Amino acid sequence: MSRLNPHEEPLLREARIPDEVRGYLRAVIDHSKLRGTTRHDVLHELVAHFEDGLEAGRSADELLREFGDGRLVGALIRRSRGESLWGPRRMTKLWRGMALSATELYRDLRISSRGLRRKPGYAVVAILTLAIGIGANTAVFSVIDGVLLHPLPYPNAHELVLPVLTNPAEDVWDGPVGYADYLRWRDQRDVFQKVGVWIDWNLNVTGDDRPERIKGAVVSHRYFEVFGVRPILGRFFAPEEHERGGGKVAILSAALWRRRYGGDPNVLGATVVLDEEPYEIVGVVPPEAQWPRKAEIWIPLTYGAQTPDWVLERDALGFATIARLQPGVGNSQATLVVDQIARRAASERPDTRAGTGARVIPIRSRVVGANTPRTLWLLLGSVGFVLLIACANVANLALERSLGKRKEISIRAAIGAGRHRSVRPLVFEGLLVAMAGGFLGVVVAFWGTGILTTIAPAALVEIHEPRVNVRILMFGLAVSLGTGLMFTLTPAYLAAKLDIRQALTDGSARAGFGPAGRRVRNTMSVLQLALSAVLVLGASLTAKSTMRLLATDPGFQEEDVLSMKIFVPHYAPGSPEDRKIGQKYRDFTERIKSLPGVVSAATVSGLPLSPDGLFDNVPVWADGGADQFDAANHHANWNIVGRDFFSTMGIPLQRGRTFNETEIPTGPGVAIINESFARELFPNQDPIGSRIRSHDRITESPLEVIGVVGDVSYTDLTDSGRNVVYVSQSQTYWRAMAMVVRFDGDPRGRASEVREAIWAVDPSAPITEVRMMTDLTAESLAAPRLVTALVNTFAALALTLAAIGVYGVISVSVRQRYHELGVRKALGAGGGDIGRLLLGQGTKLAILGIGIGLPVGLALSRLLSGLLFDVRATDPVVLFGVPLLLAACAILAAAIPARRAARIDPVEALRGE
Repeated sequence: MSRLNPHEEPLLREARIPDEVRGYLRAVIDHSKLRGTTRHDVLHELVAHFEDGLEAGRSADELLREFGDGRLVGALIRRSRGESLWGPRRMTKLWRGMALSATELYRDLRISSRGLRRKPGYAVVAILTLAIGIGANTAVFSVIDGVLLHPLPYPNAHELVLPVLTNPAEDVWDGPVGYADYLRWRDQRDVFQKVGVWIDWNLNVTGDDRPERIKGAVVSHRYFEVFGVRPILGRFFAPEEHERGGGKVAILSAALWRRRYGGDPNVLGATVVLDEEPYEIVGVVPPEAQWPRKAEIWIPLTYGAQTPDWVLERDALGFATIARLQPGVGNSQATLVVDQIARRAASERPDTRAGTGARVIPIRSRVVGANTPRTLWLLLGSVGFVLLIACANVANLALERSLGKRKEISIRAAIGAGRHRSVRPLVFEGLLVAMAGGFLGVVVAFWGTGILTTIAPAALVEIHEPRVNVRILMFGLAVSLGTGLMFTLTPAYLAAKLDIRQALTDGSARAGFGPAGRRVRNTMSVLQLALSAVLVLGASLTAKSTMRLLATDPGFQEEDVLSMKIFVPHYAPGSPEDRKIGQKYRDFTERIKSLPGVVSAATVSGLPLSPDGLFDNVPVWADGGADQFDAANHHANWNIVGRDFFSTMGIPLQRGRTFNETEIPTGPGVAIINESFARELFPNQDPIGSRIRSHDRITESPLEVIGVVGDVSYTDLTDSGRNVVYVSQSQTYWRAMAMVVRFDGDPRGRASEVREAIWAVDPSAPITEVRMMTDLTAESLAAPRLVTALVNTFAALALTLAAIGVYGVISVSVRQRYHELGVRKALGAGGGDIGRLLLGQGTKLAILGIGIGLPVGLALSRLLSGLLFDVRATDPVVLFGVPLLLAACAILAAAIPARRAARIDPVEALRGE
């Protein structure tokens, strides 16, 4: 059948061509699928071609054979003369479609917004609920982004690793290395591009009004090349400056250059006095080369090209290394290489390296800390659960709201709008609520991020200060859209599946979506209770852990004690100035004791609740027992203390005596050990009068144990059982000491008097970290307190939302069963029977939610194992208490609508139907 239009048919009838040619041309033009003037022009050209051929004496059959199959010719014409995809007609059609879609979209949005304005209660509750969930998620994510996801300030930071030594038998997993290890690892060019070694070396900077203590490091040749950066000013260390006697040069950090020298570009060649020695400033490095963290000045390690034999012979494990991996080399491959080298060295030196291995640590792990990622992901998971519960709550609200629009949706579908177009305003309502909640959530995130930054421990936010940026806003937008879809799709789906005839004929205003709607509401409520069970379980464990931590005795009395750190210059070992260090600290102590209101004062190398100052992991053995090379020997931390340290800190004496004036440098060596070490080293015997020995750093002479004192927490409150040996500051000395001063009353405001007393003895001694001991205790609790407060806040919010969800489910059930409950009441059922019926429904929801959530919570609570103190994940009090709390909240939430249902007037209920 011809598809030619009225304008094309006369052209074929009037053409001077046979009928078979006319039929052929009809088929060709039909298969070309051209339209408009293009179609007419092509047909005219084909007719003219056949007419010319026939006039030239050629037959019709010959012309048709020349053209070939009509369908193929039509397809070729379509390809050569067809309309472009971007042709005017198609573009016009496209724009018309887009305009129509935009018009329909605008109309649906207008209908949705008008519906929300007409009944704003739903919108206000839903927007506020989502704003809290989205804002909390965005705020916590901003911290994670700043701490964990934001790139570290080092070029290609993923290539930077820290090779360290390990010794599982001694529970060492991040130990210092020897200089020989650095030399061995430096030659592994298949694994490392560059390797550097350093020693932490804090320095006194003098020459101004007051001395300043600066964190620094002594570094190897080409150390800064590991970071792949160029100096801001000057140069790095030259090879000859690493030779003995040639290292009186220094490199400054950009921060120190700006702070102390005002960013003066002429600082090169200037002299800085470090530990009373002049050093020439030869360079300034950018922040990307600031390692160790907070280091501000570097001087060269002067072992030279030829390492002295005594360095390798002693094999002192006092160095640290940093390396840059070759492209494509992973941490596991590098760990395998360094571990094999370390174990080979251990087999050659069993006296000092028995059981020693090695591994590499990504630089991010050292910067961020071991427990910080787990803590932050725990917070994000907790607040994510809150958002899921909020979405389930809003979904129930949206479902209840859609009940009121049941008949409206049915009427729209019945008059030809179609099911999907009929429920589209419902979907847009949800999206409008979600976007409004997201916008308000971003405001909450700005506020919440500021609070988190303020209350978080300083170590957490110093890496990269959390702030709301474009990436965070995109996260908030994605969460908003995701939540909008999450709580709108189910009501929209149920509305699209409505039985239109039943909805139009059912006169009940309380009719719902039937069994499917009830299942959805119950499922949402069970989900809320299950998620709440997981959160409340985790919150209970962290709360109990923090309570145990708060109740922990640190082993000393921190009230009315002021602490500070003092540093005297580093003098050559054995020099007259070096031998006077001990006497200088004793002079500091006596001068401070003369101040009014001072009860006692003492020096200590390792201040309690402070991360440094102890001499770690020193081998110790009882005189006459195992020797220093025996695998069964013990390890302890050595602490140099002044005579009145134990009385000043309120550390109890268990047995024996403390240090007194009889301890002199030339007298017999004495020591005091803590209770834990006494039990380990001298089981079932009195250690007083026994002698202990050690070969490392403090003394190689035997020491007589004269006393046993209580255990003290050192790095933090959980660190109360470490072995400690106390030696007298009168018999040995150290240049970096802390001073503790006990006052008769609150010492706040007395720090300046203590400083002046110290500077009266030595005006060149820097004083740092002036703090109350109570502040140190509070800082050690800051992180667990923060985590506990946040997780418990999220859990309380989740539990409240879950209770509201149960209340909503039972309330909707009462509304939909209003007629049924009225009939029950009319047939003789009492109010208590109806109340128990609905309470049973709430109890079933609680049992299902707890039954699902509790096992999941127990499985996830294993992730908390490294964050809990003295609490097991299967703590029986928590396991029994959490279900009872959830059940009580769910039953209480169900009791409110159940009590209202128990008072139903059967006459009114039956009349309403």
